[in-house]
Amino acid sequence: MAPHPPAQEPAPLALEALPVPAAALDFAGRFVRVNEAFSQLLGYKDHELDGQNARDVIHPDDTEAFDSQLQTLRTGVVAKACAEHRYLTPSGRAFWAKTHVGLQNDTLGQPIGLLAIAYDISDKSRGQEALERDLRRLEVAIGAYSDLLFELDGTGHILEYRSAGLDDLYIPPTQFLGRTVPEVLPPEAADRIMEAIEEAIATGRSRGHLYPLAVEGTPRWFEVSVGALTPAATEASEARLIALVRDVTPRVQAEERLREADRRKTEFLAMLSHELRNPLAAIHSSLTVLERVPPGSDRAGRALAVIGRQSAHLTRLVDDLLDLTRVARGTVTISKELVELGGIVRRATEDEQAACAANGVRLRLDVEPSALWCVGDAVRLAQVVSNLLSNACKFTHEGGHVDVSLTREASTGVLRVRDDGVGIAPDMLSRVFDTFVQADTSLARRRGGLG
Repeated sequence: MAPHPPAQEPAPLALEALPVPAAALDFAGRFVRVNEAFSQLLGYKDHELDGQNARDVIHPDDTEAFDSQLQTLRTGVVAKACAEHRYLTPSGRAFWAKTHVGLQNDTLGQPIGLLAIAYDISDKSRGQEALERDLRRLEVAIGAYSDLLFELDGTGHILEYRSAGLDDLYIPPTQFLGRTVPEVLPPEAADRIMEAIEEAIATGRSRGHLYPLAVEGTPRWFEVSVGALTPAATEASEARLIALVRDVTPRVQAEERLREADRRKTEFLAMLSHELRNPLAAIHSSLTVLERVPPGSDRAGRALAVIGRQSAHLTRLVDDLLDLTRVARGTVTISKELVELGGIVRRATEDEQAACAANGVRLRLDVEPSALWCVGDAVRLAQVVSNLLSNACKFTHEGGHVDVSLTREASTGVLRVRDDGVGIAPDMLSRVFDTFVQADTSLARRRGGLG
């Protein structure tokens, strides 16, 4: 079993806010922090117990039971345990107390320590009052953890229902009580909950089960954990269980976004390797030719031309990578100055003419004759126009057209790039400007680029 992380102060129930003696412990049984009520119960000064081992203040005859309680929690067999043993005050006086110890989890449900609540049961009436406070505290804790609470029997009949935080799921209890889980929930959700019930009956508790459920037509994800109130292996009809349900849709969506981002990154790295390998292979082959042919020959000239073209391609790839890095780090700088849009568009169009012609694509330009001035970054604006034209030419078939126009509309300059190429699939429109996104991510695609 992996080592548990250091214990942290319980949240959202801060120790000092609890009206009962409470202590946070690590999995070795050491006090991480105790509240004032706990210190007073044992007769110690504030924070005097911090860092001490709980065994030091438990009667020697009772430490074995305490160790067994800790071991049960450490192994994850149960999430909480209760035991009666004697505590020792600094003067050596022993008194009986009931101690409830439960796992303390973080926001992802991972155990990070233990939370202990102790009650002096020397006087039976005081013990009864403490039990009532314990039940109230448990209700608060359950309400903080779950959005829905069900009490069921082992056959799935719902005996009690309570909603703590899902306003859109406030369904009258009469629609649940006395009915079975499969009767009130869709098959997939009901199957998951029944699996959790069967697991809890067999073992005493269940792991968290995720299930989807449409709420007012919107798909959401819920997590159910079931604990048995009756001993394990009790007959299903006699078993009593508590089911805690949480809406974990934000967590599931965040996990899906992370998986999608990781998938896109993996595809991008594979595609980048392919994009870099092709020009490097061409350069390597051309260098081999230069080693074998006479300088100044036609073959040497063609080899030098290949090296020039492929080096320019590599330079553009590296520039694109640098831009991606700057955008990701938020270090892109924009220089604002007075620039003339017509000249920027004309120069960018001239730069792309050769590439379009090589693909058999006709590039046509229509620019407002009068000057169009604006405040902007000339280099970045040229990059925008160049990228638009490059993509238009790249994805337009031979014999196609790319039309570029710059017009004045009121006090605004409007740039339009139209082509009769393959276009963008509708399902890509919402993601077209996301990092690493490409419509075709296969290594066999005809057109290069980093997306």
